Amino acid sequence: MDVLNDRPSSKEAAGPKWDPFQFVTFAFFSAVGMATFFLAPLPSLLAQTKLPDPFPKVAALLGAVIAVIGLEAPAPWVTIAFAVSLVFSDSVVKKSLWLALSFASAAALTVGGLNLWIGARGTNPFQHWANLAATVIAELQKAVEGTPTGMNWAEFQSILTFEAPFLLVGICILACWVSLGLAVHFKWVNAEPLTAEGLRTRIRLPRTFVVVAALLFAVSALLPVPFYVSGTARVLGCVLFIQGCVCLSDVLQRRAVAAPTRTVLFSFLVVFGFYALVAIGVISPWYFRAKELMEKKR
Repeated sequence: MDVLNDRPSSKEAAGPKWDPFQFVTFAFFSAVGMATFFLAPLPSLLAQTKLPDPFPKVAALLGAVIAVIGLEAPAPWVTIAFAVSLVFSDSVVKKSLWLALSFASAAALTVGGLNLWIGARGTNPFQHWANLAATVIAELQKAVEGTPTGMNWAEFQSILTFEAPFLLVGICILACWVSLGLAVHFKWVNAEPLTAEGLRTRIRLPRTFVVVAALLFAVSALLPVPFYVSGTARVLGCVLFIQGCVCLSDVLQRRAVAAPTRTVLFSFLVVFGFYALVAIGVISPWYFRAKELMEKKR
């Protein structure tokens, strides 16, 4: 997903105009986003396209302060959300989506590692994390005590303990993609590569990558594998999820499905149909190939 115009016009080069009300609004939205974490990149992305530099970064920083002090969000999560949202929103409008996701994931791992190292206070950070994971599982068990969950808590604790970096990268990828998808769907961003049509035509995963990722995803789901294999499969599943969203969007656009219907369908699938979108992502290379052949025959 490359920027189409290497030489922006003088109007574009000037950037958006300064608006104090927008600055305050985006700072507040950033605070809420960082408190909820999952949609943290959304307000930063909007600020990046609607405020001149350096105000998008200032608004995000102010939002982080408000989230910690005013909304009492956990400081480690806020620092990770701040880094992810800032890096992603700054890079996605200038570079490709995949590079932006890579930079955001690297930022999440770096800040997460720093938080863990600081929290360990000179002790073994791995043991510190294992203790934190055990505490989280114990609190979850207590919260659902008396309700039939059917949860294998020992396995859940093992996944949380050993696959934490992969889970963090996966959450980062999904948070950035869902935020971008919302902004694009509701036309909150107007950067040329970040239009719905631009994303549908530019996001293409190589067929070899899709096949390898699908095989690894299936093996990790069916067989006992080392944690680094299953963790990698989770991250690749998030990448296939993105391609599945693009493929489904193209299908709905070709069938001229109304915008409200698309919104409801995507909301349902994102919340409840993660694996359905992964499956669509697996078949997407052949779908787009068939689409190209049909268009050539016309």
